[in-house]
Amino acid sequence: MEKMKTESLPAYNWLAGKDANHWSRAFFKDTTLCDMVCNNMCQAFNAAILAARDKPIITMLEMIRNYLMTRLVRKRAEVKK
Repeated sequence: MEKMKTESLPAYNWLAGKDANHWSRAFFKDTTLCDMVCNNMCQAFNAAILAARDKPIITMLEMIRNYLMTRLVRKRAEVKK
């Protein structure tokens, strides 16, 4: 906080009025609150590469690379519309 005070007095005053539990890394918990690791994005990606997963590693990586490049081009075209 002393370093903050020398850098920016308004920032120091603003933080001084807040509870440290809300902004200080010392009070943040580093444990997860959910044991579910997978989310919709990784599930969608895994579904998209399903055909490549049983291939040898180089072939699999090449298929994934091609899928991602094609997807990026398609999304870029959609955004330009």
